[in-house]
Amino acid sequence: MENSGSASPEIICCLLFIAVIAAAIYLSNRGRNSPGRATADMSSAPARAVGIVLRPRNRQDLDEDLRSSRPEMVDIELNEVDVYPLSWGTGVEAPYVDVARANGYEVVDRSSGGRAPNYGWRGPGDRWVRLRLRQKRSSPPPAAATIAPPRPSPAVDASELTLAAGEAALFEVAPTDALERHIQDLLNCGGDMGRANAAAKQIFIATPSPRDPSDRITDQEGVDELLERPWRWLAFVCRSAHADGRDVLSARIGLLCWLWNSSLIPQDADIQMGALVEAPVAVQAFIYRTSIEALRRLPGGTVLGGDWTGQFKATDTLLRIEASLPKLVGVGESDLSTAPDHGTSLPALPRVDALAAACLSRIRSLPVSAASEYGEPITDIYGLKPAADEVRQVLLQDQALYAWVTARTMTMLESALRSGEGGWSGLLPVAMASVGFESESGLRADLRGALPANVMERVNGLHGYSTTIFIAITMPPDVAGGQGIDLYRHLFESADRNTRETAFDIIAWACVIIARLTHCGYIGAFPSDGSGVSEPTRMIDPGWYPDPHSPDPESTGRVSRQRYWDGQDWTDEARTRTGQQWRPWTAPLRRAPGL
Repeated sequence: MENSGSASPEIICCLLFIAVIAAAIYLSNRGRNSPGRATADMSSAPARAVGIVLRPRNRQDLDEDLRSSRPEMVDIELNEVDVYPLSWGTGVEAPYVDVARANGYEVVDRSSGGRAPNYGWRGPGDRWVRLRLRQKRSSPPPAAATIAPPRPSPAVDASELTLAAGEAALFEVAPTDALERHIQDLLNCGGDMGRANAAAKQIFIATPSPRDPSDRITDQEGVDELLERPWRWLAFVCRSAHADGRDVLSARIGLLCWLWNSSLIPQDADIQMGALVEAPVAVQAFIYRTSIEALRRLPGGTVLGGDWTGQFKATDTLLRIEASLPKLVGVGESDLSTAPDHGTSLPALPRVDALAAACLSRIRSLPVSAASEYGEPITDIYGLKPAADEVRQVLLQDQALYAWVTARTMTMLESALRSGEGGWSGLLPVAMASVGFESESGLRADLRGALPANVMERVNGLHGYSTTIFIAITMPPDVAGGQGIDLYRHLFESADRNTRETAFDIIAWACVIIARLTHCGYIGAFPSDGSGVSEPTRMIDPGWYPDPHSPDPESTGRVSRQRYWDGQDWTDEARTRTGQQWRPWTAPLRRAPGL
């Protein structure tokens, strides 16, 4: 997420309030059922409680409650206003169902209604959902549940750690308090390469050595042993910490190993200079397997590192390491090294930016974007469907990038507002008015009286959903709030088709606002509006293409980062050019940047 400047606190508070009230009932009449629903019962009458009722404020609360109490059957009540970021299209319950399944439960009943029982809300958007959960009979719940069900580790022979002569004795008595500080410093670097390199240097310096410092190293074997020793020490500490029950330290070493070898080095190989080199494959496998065991014993919400831009939590770390380990040891890996290379020509814009610009260009010419439509709401019967269909066509070969294009479109909207007279705070109310909303009172009074109830729900819902995404992407986390960040994460990490379809609506919403402001003369050309940029070329054959996010991160003038397109969509397989060689790595697309 980006911190792109200050804005009027009154405007932001009003927008957030409107979003909370409106988004709770978005898409309720669209027929997009959550995959987590066991039945199609949408009755407003609550199911009779089974005795135990949980009212979690977030997914972590539910995870902890289910693991601590282990009831055979339990009802959970969710207030859609209170947990609004989880209520669009896929249903308020979708992320909570994931938690329930991870703990060995299934949904056996669902009910919903107009006023949340046992909550104090009295706003017009009060709604609630009750889910009945039952422990699955077929398989026992995992000993330490996480938000995502754990997968078995691949069978690799990494049970033993090979140490050089004298290292075991040195590592056994070496103090680890300084090491823990340096590990934490690296995990808190927030993507700052300088800070990460400085912390890695301290780890290298702190590594105990069996050699006399005055001894000269005269052979390559000695050099390799010296450079790899910090990783053997980290692996030794990781194993010892896990054996002693210090699972947080063991998990942090696993996260450090993943961050350094799978994220930072592929971004900038020079970060190794004077610090940590890339860890040997066998040591990486050992650290990953040990830390996976530790992570499975930790609560999913345990914070392992991070800064104000986002945090590394145990759940996400487990997913990243489990995804990296098979690649590391070649389990289930297809050989992509000989796949066709279609990525030699550097595009004018990263593909994600060009896709967002193409959406705006197409929607700008639609009737819904005309100046005469200023002030009209956006929903299916008011031009949303043709606009969303254009987005769907633009992303036909790039559907895995839907969240990234949504984020780019929102930053385009922000850039447009900043470019006009009055700036961000002056034009934001104008932008909201262009689709029928007032900063203080929400949907305009004449529209509230004229629109049918079901249409007004969808107008309010789409606006609230999109506004919350806009704030979550363009403002600092403390402004977006925890619930806005939850929505931001869900947008990127959900594998549900309904989330993707809803993202198409959000992109269309933002493009219509930009187009209406442009046609009415409030804004002119602005940076990143994509003027004069051709639509991305269509891909035909599977193979390696310029990375759609950043094909030339070091501004070398040539493609230095590629991603594999499998003939239908983008995959997590990526590679980075180091000199004349390509280095493959796993770069998950379903990961929210900044978190």
